[in-house]
Amino acid sequence: MFARLQATAAGPRLVFGIAGADAAASLQALAELAFEDAFAALDVVDVSSADGVENLEHLFGLGGEWLFDPTLALRRAEAAAAAANALQAEGWTGRIGFEPKRRIFYLEDTAGGDWLSRFQVLLAEEAGRRGAEFVQPPQVLPALPGAGAPAVVDRLSCRQEVSAPAGRFAGFRFRLKPLIAAILGLGFLNMAQPAAAEPAVSELNGKLGASGGSFDGKGSGIGFGSVTAPLGHSFGLQIDAGAGSIDSNAYWGTGAHLFWRDPSVGLLGLTYSYHRWHDFDFGFLNPSNIPVVADAFMHRAGLEGEWYLSRFTLSGRGGYQDGTLNGDGYGQLKLKYYATDDLAVQATADHFGGQNLIRGGVEYRPNLEVLSGLSLFAEGGYGSQDYAMGQAGIRLYFGKPTTLIGRDRRSDPEWLVPEETNAFVQQIKNMRSNQRYAVSTAPVGDK
Repeated sequence: MFARLQATAAGPRLVFGIAGADAAASLQALAELAFEDAFAALDVVDVSSADGVENLEHLFGLGGEWLFDPTLALRRAEAAAAAANALQAEGWTGRIGFEPKRRIFYLEDTAGGDWLSRFQVLLAEEAGRRGAEFVQPPQVLPALPGAGAPAVVDRLSCRQEVSAPAGRFAGFRFRLKPLIAAILGLGFLNMAQPAAAEPAVSELNGKLGASGGSFDGKGSGIGFGSVTAPLGHSFGLQIDAGAGSIDSNAYWGTGAHLFWRDPSVGLLGLTYSYHRWHDFDFGFLNPSNIPVVADAFMHRAGLEGEWYLSRFTLSGRGGYQDGTLNGDGYGQLKLKYYATDDLAVQATADHFGGQNLIRGGVEYRPNLEVLSGLSLFAEGGYGSQDYAMGQAGIRLYFGKPTTLIGRDRRSDPEWLVPEETNAFVQQIKNMRSNQRYAVSTAPVGDK
């Protein structure tokens, strides 16, 4: 699978490539739902049935910016095609291919110059321009008789005639399968990649924030903060806390993240959070509506992950929750797009306790001279049983000045408090009289 953003006269065009007609149809539906009118055009290509694809340059020569290429395989394929074209421009007239099994480039007609070394130099230069350097240079050898059909690298090589039928390229039929194998199978994907140059957390940092709005028609005001610390080079720890008022009753919560992160790839970690809403009236569960005042609470333990795809961040959380309601699983999927380094829009889908919540939000960092860490945010959402919410507020980040995208990927993960407050409040507000629940710590039977 690949994704690329192209600039066209009509506006930005987002292109996905994936193998299989069914997979392409599913991805098309999901992409249209997620992005709607965000792009002038949105296309999904089934690469397993692409017509006329004869070489790596043809398969990936779409132009634009790669969005989905976490292994650098596609950038390296593009670099190989560019290096082959440059070698042709310098007077070389042979053909070039790449064999996935041995991970070797083969050149034909190398007499009359040191074309092998020159291609290796050009390949390293083109890979460097794309940020896809090889830790160890791949082998480049003259094409010799033998079994195997390498994937042809560039368009010009497809047009060259081969006089020796025993040559490595003799009788090679242009098919998509060896091309995909070269990229995603045994070729570029398995070449060593540069080690992460940046730590999981750039330095000890923190953030404070305040938000106000409504949870299902009930006014709220919450203050919150986090502290994030590096644990060696590749790991980090973040502690979250928040307190305020929801529907005139006290609320507080806390959370913790222990995570691994490579700022060029993504994040993977463990999470735990606890939320408590004081003096909630459970009387609506009783037929007589007699007030039953007690604390509502929820705790969660699970996993979180983030994947950095150029200006997109795809993140998710999932695990187990328990508390006032009976224990159940929960899950979240979020897609964030950075329109600029300091402006982000996001869409979030949550599922918890048999309920759903869809949210959309925006965050903007105005890059003020006095308060460079200040950002403004707003979010709204709609969920099961006509639950609706809206929040807006400010965040202030402490640490080395950086952009919004730089902070999100090099400083602190997204906080659990108040991020999970929506799910907590929605579940409590949507309790029904036939649900089993607990008031404080004492189980209560069906009402």
